[in-house]
Amino acid sequence: KIIESTPLLESFGNAKTVRNDNSSRFGKFTQLQFDVKRGSTATTLVGSYCDTYLLEKTRVVGQSDGERNYHVFYQLLAAPEEVKERYNLMGKGRRDFSYFSPGSSDETRIEGVDDHDRYHRTVDALTLIGVSEEDTDQIQRVLSAIMHLGQIPFAVDGSNEEASVVPNAGAGALAAAAAL
Repeated sequence: KIIESTPLLESFGNAKTVRNDNSSRFGKFTQLQFDVKRGSTATTLVGSYCDTYLLEKTRVVGQSDGERNYHVFYQLLAAPEEVKERYNLMGKGRRDFSYFSPGSSDETRIEGVDDHDRYHRTVDALTLIGVSEEDTDQIQRVLSAIMHLGQIPFAVDGSNEEASVVPNAGAGALAAAAAL
């Protein structure tokens, strides 16, 4: 189960960088817990605690030339059209979303990696670790909403320079995100 769930860590925590096609963008802190017997030097491992954290949250909204966002976004965009329809993504690809620019050129493709196949592996791994279909659907809704939210332009409010408004040009993306 552990090895078969690896696609989850890669999908949600890895991205293509200029140096590495599958670079980990998260960190882990593991604390091992031991029991020391009184009057003895022997110890026994009794537990552990692992804390995982995302190192690079800014990657979601922008990448350098030749780099990619987290793999999971490309996988969802490569899902079957009937899946993409549920998330207002039908007929859309990476070039349709600003969160994949400027890193949306063909050089962001990873040689030998099929995002469509990886999408299915990721969904299978979620099922393997016990994530329900409903929760998997919610995860995909959040990912889709993030992509749609990136399409919303903001403008300065004419009556308050410290405020922003969403012009009519952003209404479609706002409605798509809100529907999710």
